[in-house]
Amino acid sequence: GYCLTQNELETYLSVCEDSRDEWLIRMWCAKEAIFKFQDKDSYIPAKIEVADFFSDISSFELDGEKYILAVAAETEDKIRSFGVSVCDIQ
Repeated sequence: GYCLTQNELETYLSVCEDSRDEWLIRMWCAKEAIFKFQDKDSYIPAKIEVADFFSDISSFELDGEKYILAVAAETEDKIRSFGVSVCDIQ
């Protein structure tokens, strides 16, 4: 739970155990995209509340590998300035 806010930790604990690993990776990927969007000097994931930002998280396969793609911005209408993160989930 070191990378989750209190609200996110509560959601994580409510997710089915079989889905928790992928849920956590999706959150990590979203937080990384938000961090890149914010262009800050230090990355403290537990201080980034994903729900406070517009983000879109999708999974896809490429050459047989599964990945998570997250795009984040301050709001949906400001998507011109955004951060992107891709995480390998295998």
